[in-house]
Amino acid sequence: MEQNSKRIFAILICLCLFFIYKTTILDPYLKSKIQPQIPQSQTGQIEPASQGTQPVSATVTSSATANPTVGQTSAEAPTTKHLAPTDGEIAQVGFIRIETDDLIVTISKLGARVTSVKFKNYKETVQKNSADYEAVLHIEGQAYPLGISQGATDDRYVQYLASETEGFKISGSAEKNIAFTGNLPDGRSITKTLTFFGLGYGFNCKVQTSAPDSARNRTTLEWTKAITQASNSLLDPYDITTFNWFDGQKAFHKKVNEIEGQVFSPGNVRWVSISNKYFVSTILNLASEPTESNVAVDNHIHSLKLKGGETEGNFKLWIGPKNYSILSSAGSELQRNIDFGKVAFLSAPLLWLLNAFYKLVGNYGLAIILLTILVKLASFPLNTASFKQMKAMQDIQPEVKRLRETVKDARAQQTQLMELYRSRGVNPLGGCFPMLLQFPIFIGLYSALLLGIELRHAPFALWIQDLSAPEKLHLAGVGVPVMVLLMIASMLIQQWTMPSNMEPAQKKAMLIMPFIFGFMFASFPAGVTLYWLVSNILAITQQQGLRLHTPQVAMRWSLIASFAIIVAATIFIKIS
Repeated sequence: MEQNSKRIFAILICLCLFFIYKTTILDPYLKSKIQPQIPQSQTGQIEPASQGTQPVSATVTSSATANPTVGQTSAEAPTTKHLAPTDGEIAQVGFIRIETDDLIVTISKLGARVTSVKFKNYKETVQKNSADYEAVLHIEGQAYPLGISQGATDDRYVQYLASETEGFKISGSAEKNIAFTGNLPDGRSITKTLTFFGLGYGFNCKVQTSAPDSARNRTTLEWTKAITQASNSLLDPYDITTFNWFDGQKAFHKKVNEIEGQVFSPGNVRWVSISNKYFVSTILNLASEPTESNVAVDNHIHSLKLKGGETEGNFKLWIGPKNYSILSSAGSELQRNIDFGKVAFLSAPLLWLLNAFYKLVGNYGLAIILLTILVKLASFPLNTASFKQMKAMQDIQPEVKRLRETVKDARAQQTQLMELYRSRGVNPLGGCFPMLLQFPIFIGLYSALLLGIELRHAPFALWIQDLSAPEKLHLAGVGVPVMVLLMIASMLIQQWTMPSNMEPAQKKAMLIMPFIFGFMFASFPAGVTLYWLVSNILAITQQQGLRLHTPQVAMRWSLIASFAIIVAATIFIKIS
């Protein structure tokens, strides 16, 4: 047992050292090699590209700009082989603006492409004067999303006539069409009819051409997005861009950095999406049967394609937040865009509970506290069983030590140890097994807190105004992670007072673990840190109650501590 403890201790230390090396050195290095950040640029638009030539530079654009329709020039992109109108050419032809209860959509008359989709209920940053979140990310010189093609023929240079000259605003249950009509380069006419709804994050796109092309290629809708950073980190495995698709039976998820420079075909699907941690863009074919699709990553341009018929296509675009209830209410199994991994069976109900508590108290920080209390009280029987076994192991350590000193034969020593454990009703693994049973619950709750868009920009109290970001109290220009420091202190207290059969030297060496956890949690979202801190406080309370009294007293102390934490949190919220 002693040798096993030493091995476990050595493995833990090695894992922690590897974690520090990976997060501080290896991950940043690989990210710089695999997904290089596009350098900042001071250039503006590029000159229109002529047929057969390649533009020599490009710029990344988004909506966080003084020009709300085309976007801000924020970075230079690598040379690209795709030809498309410049932002200047697009702006000369003009735009149509549509506003609903949830979206502000800007469409160019040149190509009838979507140049901006802003979410009215979500902001770019936590700042009060922040702009609305922009879902369209664009590189100058690349085509905007909502392109229609049939084989080699597409509508990027088609100068459409729109049925609405300026746009419109609708609300509630209202819906309205806007038709764009024009001629493709081969002379065939094309009509692109968009249907907007007053409420929700979707709009329909119906396409009709006057005839099929010469090769009878199918009508294809493409949605593109420019992303310059697509790799995730060990600290946040959900902060990654993925392609998702649903074949009518099962949802699939693939990291975009796994198919760089490739075209990947998911086969026949109901829908295909591209999503980051919090938001998703989905193309659905409104036909009754699954249809052919493909996804691709080429020079930072991530594209989705879905096919319709030879002269028509009937599609739906859903561009919005990865909120489970919103996606579920949209239908078509869109909630399957959210991938909790193997612990989804725990994460989904825990996230539902978190939202239920939020509806009750109106603050996600307090909701996390209530959820943590619920989980901790529910796991109290397991904690009690674990504590009793660890305490029993600690009590018989003098006898174990004497036996090891007097019995030198390894086999006889092991036999007598087993007999001692049996006579005292002690299971050497009894202290670990109940804790292992709780581990999936922690992982499920961790996933729910890390992935839930509900915590994005959600305030708690005092200096903690974004539960999805690391917390820091700024004192004299220095950011101090107060909750992380409190968490380290709570872990030290918990570790020092927990019954253990480790040798004193090993126990002291294990005290490094709270500091390693503190290093990790300094980069974790404040919501996760809050959960861990409250969980530690309740664990210490239960531990002391069990050590000094009975399980009934320990439960009573837990309830008192829970009430005190809720009162303190409520006071902090009120004075914020």
